[in-house]
Amino acid sequence: LSLPGDLYRFDGVRFVRWPVPPGPSGKVLADSAGGLWVTAGELVHLKKGVVASHFELAGTHGFQSISEDPEGTVWVGLRGEDAPLCSASDHGVKCFGKNDGLPLSEINAVLPDGSGGLWLGGSTALVRWNRGGVSETYPVKAFISSLARTPDGTLWVGLFEEGPGLGLQQLRDG
Repeated sequence: LSLPGDLYRFDGVRFVRWPVPPGPSGKVLADSAGGLWVTAGELVHLKKGVVASHFELAGTHGFQSISEDPEGTVWVGLRGEDAPLCSASDHGVKCFGKNDGLPLSEINAVLPDGSGGLWLGGSTALVRWNRGGVSETYPVKAFISSLARTPDGTLWVGLFEEGPGLGLQQLRDG
């Protein structure tokens, strides 16, 4: 549970407050190992209620999305950065940009593709990206706000627009 400025954990009986550090916030991810990643001006990893690691991402204009891949790597999409995609673990952060084959300057949505790559949603394109470079790029007519994948591999794309051909789209078999 998150309220402006604070994070609360329910232990089955009561809510326990954890003050969020100052700064732009809004994204929270419960990871597969039982930890919690919070974007609060910086990227903070909590384990058993204690800060296990925290990373300042220089020049960050805003955390847009946070997701975990099957290997346990946390991926963060950023707005307005030279390197708008970062991978994080307790050992450090590595950010990716144009030199890594990433054609987007902002990433609004991040989703593992189930094959070792990522689906990335921007304001002008949907990209299926691998660390070796871009696999596929699909132009879009609106800002991508969210991504979801079904067990059969179908991708649902939420667009921040209304009207014919906008809103919610499905990508299946390319």
